[in-house]
Amino acid sequence: MEARQVHPDPAETRREAVSLGDQANRLVEEGKLEEALPVSEKAVGLRRELVEQDHDSNLLDLAASLHNHAVLLAETGHRGEALPVSEEAVALCRELIGVDRDTYLPDLAMSLTNQVLWLTEAGRDEEAASVSREVIALYRELVQTDRDTYLPDLMISLINHSVRLAESGERSEALDASEEALLFSRELVARDRDTYLPYLAMSLNNQGQLLAELGREADALFVSEEAVNAYRELVRLDRAAYLPSFIRSLAAAGYARLVGDQIGTAVQPLLEGLSRTEELPDHVREELVPAFVGILREAYTADPDAFTVQYTQFTGEDPPAWIREHGGL
Repeated sequence: MEARQVHPDPAETRREAVSLGDQANRLVEEGKLEEALPVSEKAVGLRRELVEQDHDSNLLDLAASLHNHAVLLAETGHRGEALPVSEEAVALCRELIGVDRDTYLPDLAMSLTNQVLWLTEAGRDEEAASVSREVIALYRELVQTDRDTYLPDLMISLINHSVRLAESGERSEALDASEEALLFSRELVARDRDTYLPYLAMSLNNQGQLLAELGREADALFVSEEAVNAYRELVRLDRAAYLPSFIRSLAAAGYARLVGDQIGTAVQPLLEGLSRTEELPDHVREELVPAFVGILREAYTADPDAFTVQYTQFTGEDPPAWIREHGGL
C-alpha cells in the first residue's frame, strides 16, 4: 500500500491546495475537464487534511472544493460519484450556516441546487422534489434580504421545480410554481429584457402546457400565444439557440387551440412548426415531428370541415392522406 504523503506545515498545505484549485479551474476554462479531475481530487484531499488540523478555519474551503469537484465529476460523466460528493458539500454548508446563517446561506442554496439535479438523474424523484422545495425556501429567504441579486435564482428554481413536478404528474403544484416563476420572469424582463426574455418565454410555454392539461383552455390559449411571440423575438436575435424552443412553442400553441375547440385556428401554428422542423438537425427533427403529426391528426378528427378549410387556405391543397387516414407520414 502506498504511504500517504504528510503535510506537517498547514501554510504549505494551504498554498498547495490553492495552487491545485487554480490549476483545476484553468484546465476547466480550457476545456480540459478530464485533466482537471485528478487535480481537483488532490485539492480536495489537501482541504480534508487542513480541516483535520483546524476544522473551523478550513471548513468553508473544503465545502467549496467539494462543490466544484462534484460539478466536475458530473461534467465528465461520473454522475454517480458526483452525488455523494455533493451530499458531503451540503452537509458542510449546513454546519456552516449553524455558525453564520447570513453569510453561508447562499452556499447552501447553490449546493442544494446541484444536488436536486443529480438526485433527479439518479431516479430519486421524491428526494429531489423535497430538496427542490428547500432550495426555493432558501432563495425566498435570500430574496427578502437582497431581491436584485437572488430573484433570478428563485425564478430559475421555480421553473425547474415546476417542470419536475409536471413530469411526475403533480400538475396542480407544478402550476403554482409555474405561475410564480412567470410573475418573477415578467419583473426581471422589465429590468433587463435581453437577459431574461428566454426565461419569460420558457415560463410562458410551461404555463401554457400546464393550463391546457388542467382543462383551463382559455387561459392556456392566451399564454401559449404570448410564448410564441416571445420565441419569435428570440429567434430573430439568435436563430440557432432558440429555433427548437420556438418550434416547440408552436406545437404547444396548436395544442392549446385544439383543446380550446378552436380547431381551424390550430392549423396554422401546427403547419408552421412542422414546416420549420426541416431547419433542425435530424435528431431534433425526429423528436419533434411525431408531436406535430399527432396533434394535426387529432385536430382533423375533432372537426374535419373546419380543419380542411384552414388547411386549404394555408397550403392551397386538401389535407393529405397521412392526416385524414392516420397512415404513415
